[in-house]
Amino acid sequence: MPFSNSELNSLLPDLLLDGHVHTKLCNHAIGEMEEYVNSALAKNLHTIIFLEHLEVGIKSPERIWLTETDFEYYFQEGRRLQKKYASSINVRLGVEAGYNGLEVPRLREALQAYPWDHRGLSHHFYHDPLKGHINMVSRRPY
Repeated sequence: MPFSNSELNSLLPDLLLDGHVHTKLCNHAIGEMEEYVNSALAKNLHTIIFLEHLEVGIKSPERIWLTETDFEYYFQEGRRLQKKYASSINVRLGVEAGYNGLEVPRLREALQAYPWDHRGLSHHFYHDPLKGHINMVSRRPY
């Protein structure tokens, strides 16, 4: 049975929404949050979702996640931008939570600490008992 137009449209990606935006806080992006909002406005997007990294119990030579202090700033600046641009664009604050099977209770606790607009799940680190946590998606040789 073929799809109706409305059913088909519901399956297509929303090209006026960017749902995976990192900031300089995670150490692998550049620029201020407001610059990203202005860029989204220039592209006529209706929604931008900042999705910052949260990791629990990871020991790695390179930190690609936000600290508690970073998250405090992230929410303060994000709420300011939500108010400032409310009539122009939907600014949402989300988290990309890294799954660490050894720290599930602490991850749940960390996720409950903030009023996320959006939650995503990732799995960047592999735990090697001898080497510690290895970032499976990094190009850096360590």
